[in-house]
Amino acid sequence: MAKSWYKGGGFSLTFRLSLGLTLIITLLMGVVGFSTYIRERDAFINGVVGRGWATIRLINTVALEAIRSGNYVLLNQVMKNIEEDASILEAVVLNENGDTVASSGIAGGVSTKDKAADIIDRAGGKKLTPIKDESGRVTAVAFTSPIVDSGGKAVGRTYVLMDFRLVESYLRQTAYSIIFNFVLATLAGLLLARLIIIRAVGRPIKELLLATERVAVGDFSYKLPVGNRDELGRLTTAFNVMVKELGVLFNTIKEKVGDMCSTSNLIAKHSEAFEKDAGELEAARRSELLKEINSCARRLARMCDQLNSLVLQFKTEA
Repeated sequence: MAKSWYKGGGFSLTFRLSLGLTLIITLLMGVVGFSTYIRERDAFINGVVGRGWATIRLINTVALEAIRSGNYVLLNQVMKNIEEDASILEAVVLNENGDTVASSGIAGGVSTKDKAADIIDRAGGKKLTPIKDESGRVTAVAFTSPIVDSGGKAVGRTYVLMDFRLVESYLRQTAYSIIFNFVLATLAGLLLARLIIIRAVGRPIKELLLATERVAVGDFSYKLPVGNRDELGRLTTAFNVMVKELGVLFNTIKEKVGDMCSTSNLIAKHSEAFEKDAGELEAARRSELLKEINSCARRLARMCDQLNSLVLQFKTEA
């Protein structure tokens, strides 16, 4: 069996094709996954923000009437209902003097008045303030807003602290899930793409390479099977036609060379007989040998012309 004349380096064609296809799929999946994560993140953040401001509006509406009338029964009931909402950690209503008039969900530590006043003073009015832990993660969102009457005068302040840990945890788990699925899909895509490309491209190219090696050592009898009618199938058909034409060409050359050898041997034989017995041969015999030698020479010249015209059909220089 013929040894391979090609010893390439680097990655194979099928690996490069599968890697390129996988990178394209991975890029598209990454874009889709990232956009999905961004949409979910924005939806949850907007949900928290919208819920916080809706709570602020509700409290401000009830608190405005309560501060005006001095009756805080309804406001306390609203704050009690808010306290049942697990997503709201704290809610505080301050009057214009900074005194707490209603509150819910009070955490230990700093007093409600001091905590709310500090947040409100730093906010400087209606504002959303993210609260971060030591690692820099947002754990809560503080909403602050003045309570304004119809004349535009601030009669108090409202402070609401909403829990953001569940949202942050969900978004973190979503990100981990997207990354895990991304890596898994990349590996699976690389494997599947390689199997598909090896079956569709690698095998036909390998068979074509082996057939080319056989042709390179002079074996024109091998014929590739044509399985598909795609570009590789047409290439295989063209290769079979080329090998067939090369076989015909070399058979023709082989026949001509054989004829030239036999004709040359015949000329040499007649010349040797003529030289050896030139003095003893009759004139008719000498004339006959000369005619045969002349005929063989002309035939040899014709075969040389045929081979020359055959060779001229091939282009060997650029």
